[in-house]
Amino acid sequence: MNLNKIFITGSTGMVGRNILDKLKKNKNIVIFSPTREKLNLENSYSIKKYIKEIKPNIIIHCASNVGG
Repeated sequence: MNLNKIFITGSTGMVGRNILDKLKKNKNIVIFSPTREKLNLENSYSIKKYIKEIKPNIIIHCASNVGG
């Protein structure tokens, strides 16, 4: 079985959450959606290290800095 590995950022926001909900319905997908406590998206070294570890086929970037 060929599983797709998807790394999605911003999965707690409106756009990311909706994408994540749709992806969860597909049983042939492994989803990696770390919280900001587990992965600092402002640190390029930690991002590169994380991507090297999980080796995703697809990256969906929905994270943003919002608010006042």
